[in-house]
Amino acid sequence: ERPALHAVALGHGRWSVVLPAASTYQVTDMRGAAVLRGRAPGSGATVVDLGGLAPGMYALAVVPVHGPLQVAKLFR
Repeated sequence: ERPALHAVALGHGRWSVVLPAASTYQVTDMRGAAVLRGRAPGSGATVVDLGGLAPGMYALAVVPVHGPLQVAKLFR
């Protein structure tokens, strides 16, 4: 069983995202445009800050070093 991606709203557009392993991530808006990219060195919480973006829904795509793509919806 693979570890799950888990996101918790911290408020003001900030999210605590627990990544399954060392990963790269990308946040896209609903048009599919990449608005944020990052890298996490290992499992544990990473803060993704959407505070500077327009209000709306965003897709967080996480690509672990080993394992399948995982996606979560984030709201600003």
